[in-house]
Amino acid sequence: MHICNYCGTSFIPRAQTKKPKACTNRKCQKQRQRDNEKAWKIKNQGLYDGSYFRIKRLQRIKQLRKLAERWFKFLEVGSRF
Repeated sequence: MHICNYCGTSFIPRAQTKKPKACTNRKCQKQRQRDNEKAWKIKNQGLYDGSYFRIKRLQRIKQLRKLAERWFKFLEVGSRF
């Protein structure tokens, strides 16, 4: 038997859960999910700020430019024949 961290009732956890924290009550599950999301956001701060997207965008632009340069070289070589 385990005790729910949110409502305090005792419950029998599923065998698949490693560290059960909440009972099957919908409100408790929602609160558990919110707590997990908060902990993840604190752990991964800065992952989704503007600089991340700017860096990824610049990487994509560089990759597309390299691809375009290769394609144009291919077309130049092909036009010589």
